[in-house]
Amino acid sequence: MEYILILIPVIGGISGWFTAALALKILFRPADPVKAPFADRYIRGLLPGKQEHLAAGIREIIQTQLQLAVTEESGPAYEVRANLSNTVVVSIKEHIQHKIPFLVPRGVRQKIIDLVEDVVRKEITAFLDELVYSVRKDRGAGSDLCRFIEEKIRTYDLADLETRVNRMTEVFYLKTGAALIGVAAGLLQLLVAVAART
Repeated sequence: MEYILILIPVIGGISGWFTAALALKILFRPADPVKAPFADRYIRGLLPGKQEHLAAGIREIIQTQLQLAVTEESGPAYEVRANLSNTVVVSIKEHIQHKIPFLVPRGVRQKIIDLVEDVVRKEITAFLDELVYSVRKDRGAGSDLCRFIEEKIRTYDLADLETRVNRMTEVFYLKTGAALIGVAAGLLQLLVAVAART
């Protein structure tokens, strides 16, 4: 009977690992709408389900920021790019933050948001370099490039993004950390169970 108690931290660790893995999957899967069982609703991964909305929102943000940057003759291009990049990343972070299920622990949720932020920041930098340069050179080009970026985001291969996120070493540490938290919680439960028996 005593050996069954040892399973408590083991189950906690496994549960922590799978919670983190599931939270990452929810961001990307299912890619296509799937009918929910016993309900008249369709479910879809967070990013695939909101890709159109994100693309339009980011285009609007970039266009507004570019207009300010061009009309105010603000500092060097790298400053403009940094401001635009931060604005876009904050917008995406806020969107994701409110959509990850509340069952996902806060630490795991934050780590997922940080991972997505890293990938998005790297991806958008190249776009913004070209955008800022074109707007400063030809003010009419900004609108075309904003549409170009919106289309890029709308058609961006989320399977590729998922693969890149999953390859990051931080994802392994995230799952391992969640497993360790599960083991610690299991050990605490084990101590309580042992104390209750004595």
